[in-house]
Amino acid sequence: MSEETFVGRRFAHYRVLERLGAGGMGVVYRAHDETLDREVVLKLLPDDAIGDAAARSRLLDEARKAAALNHPNICTIHEVGESEGQVYFAMERVDGQTLKERVGSRGLPVETMLSLAIQIADALAHAHDRGIIHRDLKSANVMVTPEGRAKVLDFGIARRVDPASHATALSRSALATGVMAGTAHYLPPEAFRGERVDARGDVWALGVLLHEMLTGRLPFAGNTEVELGAAILNAQPAPLPSGVPAGLRSVIERCLQKDPARRFQRASEVRAVLEMVRGEAAHAASRAPATADAPRPRGRRGRMVLVAVVAALALVLIAVGVLRRGHGGAGSPIRSLAVLPLENLSRDPEQEYFADGMTEELITSLANLEGVRVTSRTSTMRFKGTTKSIPQIARELGVDAVVEGSAMRAGNDVRITAQLIEAATDRHLWARSYQRSLANVLTLQAEVAQAIAVEIRTALTPRGKARIAGAAPALNPAAYEEYLKGRYEWSKRTPLELQLAIAHFERAIAADSSYAAAWAGLADVYAVLPTTSSSLRPRELFAKSLEAVHNALRLDPELAESHATLGLLKNNLEYNWAESESEFRTALALNPSYATAHQWYGLFLACRGRLDEASAELARARELDPLSTVVLLNQGQILYLQRRHDEAITILRQVVMSTPGFNGGRLFLGRAYYAKRMYPAALSEFVSADSLGLGTGNLHGDERIQAAVRAGDTKRFWSLVVADGEKRARKEYLSPDVLAVGHAQLGDLDRALYWLEKGFEEHDVRLVRYLQEAMLDPLRSDPRFAAILRKYGLEP
Repeated sequence: MSEETFVGRRFAHYRVLERLGAGGMGVVYRAHDETLDREVVLKLLPDDAIGDAAARSRLLDEARKAAALNHPNICTIHEVGESEGQVYFAMERVDGQTLKERVGSRGLPVETMLSLAIQIADALAHAHDRGIIHRDLKSANVMVTPEGRAKVLDFGIARRVDPASHATALSRSALATGVMAGTAHYLPPEAFRGERVDARGDVWALGVLLHEMLTGRLPFAGNTEVELGAAILNAQPAPLPSGVPAGLRSVIERCLQKDPARRFQRASEVRAVLEMVRGEAAHAASRAPATADAPRPRGRRGRMVLVAVVAALALVLIAVGVLRRGHGGAGSPIRSLAVLPLENLSRDPEQEYFADGMTEELITSLANLEGVRVTSRTSTMRFKGTTKSIPQIARELGVDAVVEGSAMRAGNDVRITAQLIEAATDRHLWARSYQRSLANVLTLQAEVAQAIAVEIRTALTPRGKARIAGAAPALNPAAYEEYLKGRYEWSKRTPLELQLAIAHFERAIAADSSYAAAWAGLADVYAVLPTTSSSLRPRELFAKSLEAVHNALRLDPELAESHATLGLLKNNLEYNWAESESEFRTALALNPSYATAHQWYGLFLACRGRLDEASAELARARELDPLSTVVLLNQGQILYLQRRHDEAITILRQVVMSTPGFNGGRLFLGRAYYAKRMYPAALSEFVSADSLGLGTGNLHGDERIQAAVRAGDTKRFWSLVVADGEKRARKEYLSPDVLAVGHAQLGDLDRALYWLEKGFEEHDVRLVRYLQEAMLDPLRSDPRFAAILRKYGLEP
């Protein structure tokens, strides 16, 4: 029947009112549902699909799944059915305009774009969590209502065949004909390579959409399918405007990674980071990007959860057996050990992620050895893919022995090979291979646990003995996978990656709410977030951390990581010094090799004015994690608080040279210079630290600031900084640290004391730790300052 005669007639229980348009999936009409008395959008599939019984069956099954989606940003499918030999869909009618029309040729303001982008990402996340992939996300498939609500159309019905075969067919036919397809601009590189397209293809399309929303243009162009495909496969996306916030730029770059393993793995990750970016957007225009735009290692989606468990346990068996028995009298006893990243011998690149995660699990397991120091993951992961020799690595890490390993999976068979190497001689002390079926992983765990009990039970800590005395807890594979991803992102300690870590830990908890380690990971993220940005309210984040850590300890009272985090919170949130110290000591008793516990305990001791003890704890943390930039920074901070400024400058210069983008290093190097009255150098470091996100604004772009720096004019410098900070603080949360210091240096003691009181109320960690610093010396004779110190439980 022709389209003209179809309009105005009755089809099923719908009265067809007008033709709205046509697309790859068929013709779309506005219709009236005579049964429920409402207007709908009716879509009829093209005639060429009607005779294909298999295609119709697959499409109806997929559409019924999409109809089950219930989300405010997804256009509801009211009905899927057949009438007069045709398959049809009845959908919610959305008033408004398409996103393509809304964006136009000039793009959208960042605030508007972020609001719509978060809604779209949330819709995708809802579908991905239910196993539904859109496969045709584009600006023409998103409606925007007059109220600003995004509605994503055509979920689950964008493709009539499975993703792999469709991608192959599309790329071959399109490249052969050279005909431009309307949605090809949104297809990921794997589609043009004829590979399987999964949820990460939606993430790519979302990246294209974000780019389009900002610029009004698509990131890749071509006059034919051949040219477009070549651009998507090989070219970099068109540049974004210079004013795009750095965090948003990073999100788009990560979505548009050519390798699917380097993208965000789910839309929920994109949503989480976009929410963080929106939170930063209020003051993004007044400061330079908080993080550098250099590419960073990205998380990979994988399927080797059980392999990781097997490998970790197998390597524990090998290493601890040799450590107990010695090695034939040759060399010295092994008292320190480093575990190098497990090498992935499989052809599947997605297994790389779990090889990395397994390294941390193995390090944690080996921490149960009495009298053996195990190097932290932060330091050992720097040797991933290195060409350095074992003796050289061991010298840099200061260890007696190194564990190396590899994993390969073929179908359901897993082969694990591991070896223990004496550092001084590069001699292989022990090597063994294990081959098992994944189906027997629980049996293998029991075998390894029993072997450890027989071989080294006197060498295990009491916690280790208790762990193997009972049955090994079963892991939920989905929860374990998300937990490993969360720890991977958490270890980077940037605002963007910490938001990703929250999403991973929350998914782990959703998969298994009794998983204590996931609760501990979530607590750790919220505990460190306030140190990454001056615009985040510490009190609110610490409260979330406290709730998570209590859940973790309820499920596993002997989790060292959770006791360390609780110690930090007792310090920062409650100012409960006695309980804080007790928690740190408990954490270190449970795991003496936990570098972070030593680090945080050292910072606690610094808060209490016990600087010599703090220095000793930081030295222990550095011994366990010798290549950690954060630990090195903390050592420099302690020296600064001890007024050992020359030594502090030496260490803080190392921090800045090794990690130029590390804002904390520049901030405290500037303070050490300032204490030495090296004012131009000090002010220059403050400007650099500020541009990296810990100060009050974009000082680099202020000519008045630059003039003050060149002249070493501290009064002029602080006047400008304080004026800008006071203005911003009226609109948003701003860490009181810089304002308290600035007013103190200007001699405005009333305002300096006001901001110190504010810091106390907000539990701002920057002030709690550094009340003893030299830049607050102008306040020390004021009795009001002594009263503030007593509030913190400190002696004036």
